Amino acid sequence: MIDLHCHILPGIDDGAETMEESLEMCRIAASDGIRTVFATPHVKEAVYENDEKSVMPVFMKLKKAVEDEGIGLSVELAAEIHISSTLIHFLHHNRAFLIGGRYFLLELPPETVPSNMEELIFDAQIKGFYPIIAHPERNSILQKNTRLIARWIDRGALVQATAMSVTGEFGKAPKKAVSEIIEKGLCHILATDAHSPKWRPPILSHARDVLTEMVGKQEADRMVSGRPMEIMKGEMLSDKPLRISAKTKSFFRRRILTNRGKK
Repeated sequence: MIDLHCHILPGIDDGAETMEESLEMCRIAASDGIRTVFATPHVKEAVYENDEKSVMPVFMKLKKAVEDEGIGLSVELAAEIHISSTLIHFLHHNRAFLIGGRYFLLELPPETVPSNMEELIFDAQIKGFYPIIAHPERNSILQKNTRLIARWIDRGALVQATAMSVTGEFGKAPKKAVSEIIEKGLCHILATDAHSPKWRPPILSHARDVLTEMVGKQEADRMVSGRPMEIMKGEMLSDKPLRISAKTKSFFRRRILTNRGKK
């Protein structure tokens, strides 16, 4: 499996605090069957003023430590970039944060949706940058209106859901929203968005198992391996997410409301 969204770099955002925590997260990811993890530090004006130059030394230190420890995990660099008026300018000057040379993780505010999203997606693509909308199921507006997500996908954006939303560990609202997003074929990939070894660990397998029962093994594997691999290589996706049948919808609605995620 490939994890395209993980706050695993130590001491630069709200993720891992120390190198020891980072290495523990790497061990957890490797034990879970993740073979490649992308370190995606937050980039947010006046909050996390991270850029390529400041992040690269921390990334290289972690990468070397993982190799020295013999952890069976490849660590790559990207970023989770908060939407802003300077987004495209930032991408031009921080290309190390692009996945496969063209994709980037785009973070929305938790309780609002910018009115110019479609324009931003179009403008980014004109410049050769393709947004992956990070965890839309956790945005309070999108929880009530997934039609907006469909419009952004039509414009060329991709969508990444979070594993702990699928398993229910983020609560009822994200769990309900992610079920609708997946049912409608609006989710391309699954990632951990891990922040720590304990309270938000880098584990994909639990959510993958839920997806397997919901949409079948082939589509679940595409969400955690196939599409992330194509993105990592900078390729355009070879397929669209599966829109599930009424029968499967009925099953998933029963499954998503169980206590599986209340661990």
